[in-house]
Amino acid sequence: MLKDIICEAINTRSELRVFYNGGYRTIEPHRMGIANTENTLLRCFQTSGYSESGETVGWKLFNVRNMRDVSPTGVHFLTPRPEYTLADSAMHRVICEL
Repeated sequence: MLKDIICEAINTRSELRVFYNGGYRTIEPHRMGIANTENTLLRCFQTSGYSESGETVGWKLFNVRNMRDVSPTGVHFLTPRPEYTLADSAMHRVICEL
């Protein structure tokens, strides 16, 4: 199940390669949770790949149901990104987090 793959990546600090909204991206998943709309969201830091906005590196918020072809890259990140915070107004309930 996709949520299990994402939580495992968060727990092991593993990069993921995902197809999302038109292209492949490499991400560091930091938190997955439930929004007020009941959508499952993923807060992640994108390190490379496609971006509709043109911002190929930076913080992203993905709707998990739109993620496809999710797989670990085999690369691990050692620490959360400096800007990472436990306060996340986009999610009212956390499923898994760093």
